[in-house]
Amino acid sequence: MQQCQDGLVYELKNLRLELLTKSEELEKTSAELERLGLAERTSIAQREEQEKEEQLELEATASARELEMQREIMREAHRQFLSVLEVSDRSYSSLMSTLRQCGVAVDKNNESWKKSPAFEIMEKMRCTGQHEVWNSLASFEADRKTVVNCLRKRFDDALNFMCNHMNGLEEHHEQNLLAQKSEADALIAEARHRSSEKVSILNKAINDMKDEVAKHETAHNRLSKSHEALKKESGKLRGQLSDLQIEYGKKQDTIAELADNASVLKTQLHNCDYRLSETSQELSDANVHIEEKTRSIAEKDIQIEVLSHE
Repeated sequence: MQQCQDGLVYELKNLRLELLTKSEELEKTSAELERLGLAERTSIAQREEQEKEEQLELEATASARELEMQREIMREAHRQFLSVLEVSDRSYSSLMSTLRQCGVAVDKNNESWKKSPAFEIMEKMRCTGQHEVWNSLASFEADRKTVVNCLRKRFDDALNFMCNHMNGLEEHHEQNLLAQKSEADALIAEARHRSSEKVSILNKAINDMKDEVAKHETAHNRLSKSHEALKKESGKLRGQLSDLQIEYGKKQDTIAELADNASVLKTQLHNCDYRLSETSQELSDANVHIEEKTRSIAEKDIQIEVLSHE
């Protein structure tokens, strides 16, 4: 009986250690898989976003470079226009100075000067120069407006492209978030399923242990009944021994037979005491095993509560 109980206790301990080891291995494996999946998805998304940002930066840099080139062209045209205007002013001033040096009156209010051939020549030259300057200015203004409109159109196109691209990135990011959320929900559901399986396994193990405890309690009850029966038998034998001792005192002539009977009864009493001590030891061992099983059941209940909260 004792060896059977020890074997059952040893098997239960091995089963509990095996269950704990398997549960730890499953948790480590699931955590590693979740970490690897999240890290891979994060690296792919970051790499795609980085490539798109680099492409946008290259396009923005090219647009800015082209805009700067157009601005430089406009500044160069403006400098040329100013130089032409300056040359025209210098030519007109030089001609007026030459006429003054030659003694020609160049007073604008002088009627004789206005009627002179030099005045007509000067007016033609001045009108021609102003006309050319104004034509150059109008051409430059038209070119400037054309360039500005072209640059504005290209800038608007680039801005629209960037806005559309950013909207596409936002939609892609939202889709990635939804996909990650669905994957996380699936992982959580799988983890809950595994946790429920672990709880069912632990419940089965606890029920088995409860059955074993019930068997041990039944054996304990049987041992208790045997112990009580041995106690009663020992009391009876002790009474018989006392009766024989009284009879031995009264009957000296039958002392040998009574001595033999007394020795036999002593031997039986010794055997009963030995059996009583054995049953007492078995009863104490059974109590110890029952306490160990009760503590093990309490530990399993705590583990079930922890898993249920998770």
